[in-house]
Order: sequence, then C-alpha cells, then structure tokens
Amino acid sequence: MTDFFVEVHVGYGLEHLGGSAQQVLDHFDPACYTRLVSRAGSELEHYELLELGRQPDVLADRFYLLALARS
Repeated sequence: MTDFFVEVHVGYGLEHLGGSAQQVLDHFDPACYTRLVSRAGSELEHYELLELGRQPDVLADRFYLLALARS
C-alpha cells in the first residue's frame, strides 16, 4: 500500500462539487491507514501531526492529512 499526504481546503469549492472533508477522510479506511492531521498555517513552521480524533477543530478549515499505510 501507499502512504498519502493530502492538503484539504474546507469551504473553498470541495463542498460545491458535492464533496466534504469527511469524505476525504473516509477514503482512507482506519483499518488500513493510520490517519494523522495537522492545522495548516500560512508560515513555514513546525506542524504537530496528531491522530485523527485528537484534534477535532482542525477539520473546520484548511488542514493536512497524512495517511500512513498499515503493514
């Protein structure tokens, strides 16, 4: 399996095309992937990646998703 890094933009067109941040997350089955998320900032800085569910507010705006394939 492959690892993925996805930048998700909430409220910038994804929803107008019938999608959602939740649909993006659901694409990466937690049985197959470890899903880590981080709030996206405007400056290049250190980002803290935490397992999905430990940062619920991060999904309300632009965020990064790292989906690591489980072996």
